[in-house]
Amino acid sequence: MAQISFRISDESKIRADKVLEQQGYSAGSYLQGIVEYIAQNGTLPVVIEFRPAALNPEEVFQEAIFQSRETYVNWRTFCRNELQVNQMTPLDKLRTHIDAINTAYEFYQRNESVIRQAPSQMEKINGGDPFHPEMFSRCLEYFPPLFGYLRKAVSFVHMNNRPVQQGDLDEMEPVLVQAAKAIDELQAMANTSVSAETLARFMLRDIQEALSCAMESTREHISYMTARSWQQRMTLVLGEAEKKYKRLGTSEQDVALARLRHDTRRLATKVTEYVETTSEPMTGFDTNLLDQVVAFYNEVLSLSGYISASIRTDADQPGNSGNDSA
Repeated sequence: MAQISFRISDESKIRADKVLEQQGYSAGSYLQGIVEYIAQNGTLPVVIEFRPAALNPEEVFQEAIFQSRETYVNWRTFCRNELQVNQMTPLDKLRTHIDAINTAYEFYQRNESVIRQAPSQMEKINGGDPFHPEMFSRCLEYFPPLFGYLRKAVSFVHMNNRPVQQGDLDEMEPVLVQAAKAIDELQAMANTSVSAETLARFMLRDIQEALSCAMESTREHISYMTARSWQQRMTLVLGEAEKKYKRLGTSEQDVALARLRHDTRRLATKVTEYVETTSEPMTGFDTNLLDQVVAFYNEVLSLSGYISASIRTDADQPGNSGNDSA
């Protein structure tokens, strides 16, 4: 006699047992009946269909741009911080960027048919029927070359037989410029009304508010409900900052904005963990990371030349008491 066994979670088994018991079955007897039915009739007693959720072409188009831009920005950061002239390329870290480029390209390939339907990148072909115009997907001119530029940039330093030379970096630069232009062209299609500079300003404003909320949420001796309210508001405005970040093109502030985004998200995780695991009186949050992120935010603000209110921490404001209202 054949025996079939498989593993499922305890929670799933408990739920299934409750349903089966109401019908007078055990899990074993019910599954045995299904197998015998298949053997006798040569067909399935029931077909379970998994229907994928409908994809919004515009959102998929924007996600493809975002993933491409992320690989570009991260590569720029790698070149600036990790590649040293007359030193060997750190191949283990290089592999991470190669994998990221491949992942972004695979996402584009997998969703190309959907991306081509995004209305914002469609262009009418002149000379056709005016009542039934033919449309052309402009993104096809930019996505494939973009990944080619990124891979070519990697090839200049993907070596293990000699150190990196200044000439390698010099040859790479115009290729990265071409990649940036392709990203900007794609982003310009998706952004129909808001400039990249305006988006960056709005993103920094959202991060400023998120950091202020983080400070309020972690003040000493406030009520749990107050801390929770500030934490939820922080999460909300960070979500808005994330939306704007995904719509940015390329600029001289790419690396700084990417680091600020990463550090702020890490801080938000720490704040959320603190609020969810601390009871009144609310106390004990380590403010070192908060102070570091605030300092870097103010640095980015200064380097970008944006006029906005800088953030001051408690260390800058002696005697400042907690605000117990959100």
